[in-house]
Amino acid sequence: MKILLARFASGTEFLEHYDGVFPWGGLLVPTRTVVAADEPLIVEVAFPELPNHVLLRGRAVDRDEDRGGLVVRFLHSEEQKKEFLLQVASGEQRAIWQRRHRRFPVRLRVTFGVEGGSSTVHAHTEDLSAGGIFLRTPMTLSVRTPVALTVDPADGSPPIEVTGHVAWVRHHPPTAGFGVTWDERSSHAMKRLRKLMRDLKTRGKLVEAAGSERPEANVH
Repeated sequence: MKILLARFASGTEFLEHYDGVFPWGGLLVPTRTVVAADEPLIVEVAFPELPNHVLLRGRAVDRDEDRGGLVVRFLHSEEQKKEFLLQVASGEQRAIWQRRHRRFPVRLRVTFGVEGGSSTVHAHTEDLSAGGIFLRTPMTLSVRTPVALTVDPADGSPPIEVTGHVAWVRHHPPTAGFGVTWDERSSHAMKRLRKLMRDLKTRGKLVEAAGSERPEANVH
């Protein structure tokens, strides 16, 4: 999956490129990149009012040659991020927080269970960072619950086994799930995760588990 950098000189310029015609919003990304219609993409948005770049999932629509860009429609899962960008760009909200670790919106298969328990549950990652992971799953756990996770890196290498604690919970479907903070940052498993993220950044694209993307309903 390709990552497109959408860098704007100001929040006002971002709003000029924002496209509200799509159900969950979209963006005219200034780029010469040519991709097939409906190809999945990651758009990395940056403008001075943001303390961090924001990465959103989307799909290519078509090129706007008059304005020199690619039109991308955002996915429903990115609704909160889109609203945050609009509020910051319009001055309605001041972006005062800053994440310590960059999050990669990568979708990988994960099996998790409560530490010491015998049952496991299958889920998918929504994003991944050096500090933790967010799991998309209808089965949510209480904050501070210790969990053991097995992550499939989707590159043919063996699964990565790590432990952590539930840091926060999102209860609302279809984006329900919970965030996990890693217990051990210097283990061999964490080194493999950091290498995976470095590889993603170097390649400028994201690797996703085959068959992990659910088809969207057609929007007319």
